Amino acid sequence: MRSMLSLKRRERLVIGIAGIGFIAAVVFLLVILPALQQVRIARQEAGRKKAEFSRLVALVERRDQIEQRHAAALQAARVIEGGLPRNPELPAIVAQLDEALTSSGMQLRQISFDPVPASAGSAVLPGVAAVPLRVQVSGDYRQLRAFVGALERMSRALAVDRLAVTAVQAGILADLTIRALYAP
Repeated sequence: MRSMLSLKRRERLVIGIAGIGFIAAVVFLLVILPALQQVRIARQEAGRKKAEFSRLVALVERRDQIEQRHAAALQAARVIEGGLPRNPELPAIVAQLDEALTSSGMQLRQISFDPVPASAGSAVLPGVAAVPLRVQVSGDYRQLRAFVGALERMSRALAVDRLAVTAVQAGILADLTIRALYAP
């Protein structure tokens, strides 16, 4: 093996350039490439942080709107909760139905508190019970609309599961399956 000094100048130059190239490749692989990957990762993270910051700024700008919607939802929940008495209160149900009948002009044909099969999708929420009842009334279409409107305005929370209307000689006969809701 020859020493470096015994090599010709051109051979030393080639070996020197190759050495510099090798050192540059090692530096590139061990230092520069990982640094570039760190820069790419940092840019991605900065992009995510910027997007999150923009989302938070948008939420802050909509704070009043969000608070108003929250207050409206809270008020609606209180209204619904106010329509859920702690017990079935059957006399109160009958009194409110009588008021709805009187205000609409409908005639009561039959009322039954016997359990009726609930229609599909009419399950009561957890913590809420129901008194199922069937009401049969007669009158005309205008009176039926007024009766249904009176049911909607009742302070008691009701769910109308079924409304069947049949034409009769004196107008219409409406058969309603209703659940009067309460929170036991």
